[in-house]
Amino acid sequence: MAAKKGSRVLFPRVDGGVHIRIWFAKAGKGTEADAGMVLPAEQQIKNGTYSMNMSIFDPVGISKEEAVELGKEGSVYRNFGSQFGAQIWRMANEAQIGDYIFLESENHHLHAVGIISGEYIPFESRDYTMEDFKNQGVHRIPVKWIPITDGKDYIQLGRLDNAVFRDVAEKPDLAALLIFGTQKIVAEALKIDYQEFENRMDGIGGKEDPNPPAVRFLTAGKLPTDFHSGLPELLEYIHSEETNDEEVEEEVEQEEAEDDIVVTIEEPAKPVAPVVEAPKPVIAYVARNGTYIHQRITEEFLHQLIQSEQVLTTDHVYHPISTNWITVVEYLKLRCRI
Repeated sequence: MAAKKGSRVLFPRVDGGVHIRIWFAKAGKGTEADAGMVLPAEQQIKNGTYSMNMSIFDPVGISKEEAVELGKEGSVYRNFGSQFGAQIWRMANEAQIGDYIFLESENHHLHAVGIISGEYIPFESRDYTMEDFKNQGVHRIPVKWIPITDGKDYIQLGRLDNAVFRDVAEKPDLAALLIFGTQKIVAEALKIDYQEFENRMDGIGGKEDPNPPAVRFLTAGKLPTDFHSGLPELLEYIHSEETNDEEVEEEVEQEEAEDDIVVTIEEPAKPVAPVVEAPKPVIAYVARNGTYIHQRITEEFLHQLIQSEQVLTTDHVYHPISTNWITVVEYLKLRCRI
């Protein structure tokens, strides 16, 4: 689950604490065209570093504003570079040992999750060749990579910027997809008991669970492609659990009220006041390509996401007006008929 602190959403780390920075780093496709920008994912993982080229200058000991100007001057792509300097400066000056970094390509494919294991490797002032660009890179930071074998088309969040190296900790939709989808493999790589971590997130172990049952499923990460068939049973379990709690509560209240009734000849007994429940908000779930992107959201928030195009018409919605998963288009049609 994610913990809120003001307007910032904080995501738990399996190795303790929360994520302050979450780096989203682009890998190249291995073509000559992008060799001057970044190395392909296979080479990044093999090198045990994250590296990028883009512009040749030393980002250490200068301000970000100075880096922006130097990035333009030293750009490998002479007509570009307005953002290169700032991204290189962030990697050298803001990325910290222990930060998580996610290796992606084309804003869709996830190749690895890593933990930054060392400081920025000092820049070498020399003439760089195309072989340097392809095999090592100009700007490097050590990373302990954990490869992801099934990350093709994992990221489906509509439009994303084309920055090469950026912090996405304040982009909750993307951060949630990355963090929750890789917690288990990170735990396995770090030899951490994942079940213990899940229990800790659930409030299990002698502590009262402050969260509704469905919150526990946030740590499930990427779901299998047949997860649609399992969600109705999950919802039925959640609703039945809530109903049972309410029934017990109602019975206790009625028994206590009956104990307080005094019947006399002069004044007939007053009936027990009915228990009137406040209306509950309609809860919906949204998935894209077999992966949850929103869980237990209100219908009002769902409509806001649709209007802002953060939820696409091709996404799937699970909603009480339907007995199964339906596309957003089908959901909107049903909504118009009600």
